[in-house]
Amino acid sequence: MDQRPYGEVQTCRTGIVVSNHVSTPSGIESSSSSSNYTDALSSNDGSTSTTISTQTHSHFLIRDGQVFEMGQHYREQTTLTGPDGTRQCWDREDSHRVRNSVQYDREAHYCP
Repeated sequence: MDQRPYGEVQTCRTGIVVSNHVSTPSGIESSSSSSNYTDALSSNDGSTSTTISTQTHSHFLIRDGQVFEMGQHYREQTTLTGPDGTRQCWDREDSHRVRNSVQYDREAHYCP
């Protein structure tokens, strides 16, 4: 991905993936990427259909070739039955790093 001057954002679209890269006058580079996928699954006999939607997002801030901030987000939503018998669940994972400090969170929810 080639660098663009600040204010001239580069957007790359590959199917359902969008990426941006910006270089600021102060020497900071910012990169981000988002994607959204939907898959339909069926059982071998074709009687059961399940839909899985996946969204991802990540961003990076870079100065002097060093990543000083990074964040990632992942979310999946499905029509599979959860442990309590409900039909829809989603699972989300977030991580965020600033220099050497890492924060991480994972949640799983089953909704009616």
